[in-house]
Amino acid sequence: MRRWNRLRATVVCAGTTALLWLATPAWAQTMRVHFLDVGQGSAAIVESECAAVLIDTGGELNGDFDSPQALIDQLEDFFFGRPHLKRTFALMVLSHPHLDHTRSVAAVLEKYTVLNAVTNGQELGSGKGGQKTLHRLVALSEQGAGEPVGFEPIVVDELPARGLVNEVVNPIACGTVNPKITALWGTANTEGWTKKDAGNQNNHSVVLRIDFGRSSLLFTGDLEERGIAGLVERYKQKGVLDVDLYVVGHHGAANATTLALLEQVTPKIAVISMGSPSRMTTWTAWAYGHPRKPIVQLLASKVSEGRAAATVDVASGVRSFERLAMRKAVYATGWDGALVFEADLDGRWSLVSDQPDAPPVATPRHPVAQPAGPRKVNVNTATADELDTLPMIGLKRARAIVKHRQAHGPFSQAADLLQVEGIGQGTVKAIRRLIRFE
Repeated sequence: MRRWNRLRATVVCAGTTALLWLATPAWAQTMRVHFLDVGQGSAAIVESECAAVLIDTGGELNGDFDSPQALIDQLEDFFFGRPHLKRTFALMVLSHPHLDHTRSVAAVLEKYTVLNAVTNGQELGSGKGGQKTLHRLVALSEQGAGEPVGFEPIVVDELPARGLVNEVVNPIACGTVNPKITALWGTANTEGWTKKDAGNQNNHSVVLRIDFGRSSLLFTGDLEERGIAGLVERYKQKGVLDVDLYVVGHHGAANATTLALLEQVTPKIAVISMGSPSRMTTWTAWAYGHPRKPIVQLLASKVSEGRAAATVDVASGVRSFERLAMRKAVYATGWDGALVFEADLDGRWSLVSDQPDAPPVATPRHPVAQPAGPRKVNVNTATADELDTLPMIGLKRARAIVKHRQAHGPFSQAADLLQVEGIGQGTVKAIRRLIRFE
C-alpha cells in the first residue's frame, strides 16, 4: 500500500510563501483545503492522499495585482512539493461564469492536466470566456484531441434528492480514504422567480458538499438570497447542508449568507475569499463593501470554534469600513492571506498556515447580471450559425449536425446527436436542456 510521508517546508517563489508537503503515513488520514490568495475573487484546492481538486480560478487583474500570475505561483508551489500528483487536477469546478471566479482558466489549462470538469453549463456572464475555455477542452477531448475529460453540467432539476455523486463530480478513488464530493445546486429552475433573480448568474452557482470521514465543508459560490432560499428548501429536511466548514458566499456580501442557511449549516469555521479592503480604488473589496459587518457578526455568532484574536476590517457600506475585534473562527483571505486547513477522519479541523502579512489587493469589476440562458434551439430546423450558439458546439460541429440531419433525417432525442462525428457524452449533457426536436 502506497502512503505519503509528510515534511513541512517553507519555500519562497515569485514572492509567494507556501507550505509544501512531501511523504508520511499520517497523510492518508487527512484532507487539506487551501484557500488561495487571488485578491477579490475565489480559488481553492481540496487535497487528499493521491489527488487534488481545483475550485474556481480567481480573481482580479490591474496595475497593482495580477491574479493569474498569483494563482500560477501558488499552484507551482503546490505541485513542487507533490510530484506524485504529476501536475494534475482530478477535477476542476467553476462555480459560475463571473470573471472573479474564471479569469485564470486558460492559464491553468496551459500548465496543468485536468481530468474532469464541472460547471453550471452556461456560457453567459462576465467570466464566460473562462467557462467556454473549459467547455472547449471537454469538446476537443471528445474529438480525440488529448486525454478524455469527463464533464458534468449541474442542473438542479436533474439532481437526485440528496445531490449528485458520480464518477465526474466525485472522481477520486485512488487513496486509502477518499473525499466524497456531492453537487447540490447549479442552473436552477427559475419558475416563480423575479426576472432579476433569474438572470443573476450568482443564483446559478454550483454548490458542493465535500465529506472526508466525519469532516465536511460547503462551497456555495456566489449564491445569493433567492438561490439560498431554494437550496435551503430543497435540503432542509435531509441534513445535507450541516457541515463543519462554511465557505462564505459571495465574498461576504450582504445578500449571500442568511440566518436560515447558517441554521442548517451549523458551522465550526467560516472562511471568506476576498481581497484586502485596504486598496481604496475601484473594483475592490473597499469599493464593494466586502465583507459586510452584519454578515461577519452573524457568522461570529454562529460558528462554534475560536481563532487567535485579531482586529479585522469590515464594511458598513461601500467604501466605508471599521475595525472589529474577532475571536471566533471567522477567517478571510483579505485579512489573513492564503489559508490552509487540515481535517481528519474524526471531524477535527486545524489551521495549518496563515499569512497575515499578505499585500493589499484590489478586485475586478463587479459582474453584471446576465440572462439565465438562451432559448431552446430546434435541432431539426436550426442553421449552423444558430447551433453554434449552443455551449461546446462550435461552427465545425454545428455544420456536422446539419450535414448529418440532411443525410439521415431529423433527430428525435438528444442521444441521437452521439451519431454526429465529434460529439460525445459531455457535449450532449451540456446542451440537452437547451435543445428541442420538432
